[in-house]
Amino acid sequence: MRIPYMEKRIQGYEQINQVIYMISEILRHIFVERMSLNETAAIMGMSGQQLKDRVRTLEQMGYIRKEDTAISHACGSCSSCNACPTGLGAVEYVLTDKGSKLIEKS
Repeated sequence: MRIPYMEKRIQGYEQINQVIYMISEILRHIFVERMSLNETAAIMGMSGQQLKDRVRTLEQMGYIRKEDTAISHACGSCSSCNACPTGLGAVEYVLTDKGSKLIEKS
């Protein structure tokens, strides 16, 4: 016997799980594997702009936070070492406790 209400709930949970998986994969690629945004976008099968939009969403959701730096870091000290500009005012994202916990769970 099929229960339509339960099937809809299960589909909803599956969609939520897919979103959580995508979030954890983006965070893992950028902050654990230290991939650039361009590398992460290519692996995730999205454009650079789509990934940037998701990064802004992750910031709004509290998984990462933006740190405006007055000087640019030499490649290697930021999460996007292969993609960061060398000029002043580069934006660096750092993982929050919430983001760290999500990565640890996955």
